Amino acid sequence: MVSFENISVDGVDEARDRLDEISYNIRNVFLGSEGDANYPKYRPVDVVEMLIKGLDAMIYVSEELTHQQVSEAELPKINGMIGSISFFKQLLSDTARKFRNEISEEYYDMLVGRIEDFGEVIQDVERYFFSRPADKDFVDSANRLFSL
Repeated sequence: MVSFENISVDGVDEARDRLDEISYNIRNVFLGSEGDANYPKYRPVDVVEMLIKGLDAMIYVSEELTHQQVSEAELPKINGMIGSISFFKQLLSDTARKFRNEISEEYYDMLVGRIEDFGEVIQDVERYFFSRPADKDFVDSANRLFSL
């Protein structure tokens, strides 16, 4: 497992910045720049390894978001993040299918598994901020935890 100690997530805006940065880096792996000396840069297996690492980082940041105290005014930002990362997850799913015949079955299964994990985390974030707050027992428990 990759260590994410150097990724800071202190609030909604910083989480958004980290997710944007990670998704940009993943996008750059695919697009590169024709002026780069090594364009195209990577073999399919290298791309898949980078995607898995990027997904691990996105999962970490998304999970860290649920540890933040968030105001009512920040919920639209979280809603926007959920929409963005859900769209990004779909793009990664489509990409994984394109790599199916270019990488080993093990790498393919690892990539698909990580994309599924990311989808579950996205659902968890959505439930945490938009479903559970309507659950009185959950709100009472959360308030007790935050007051410790």
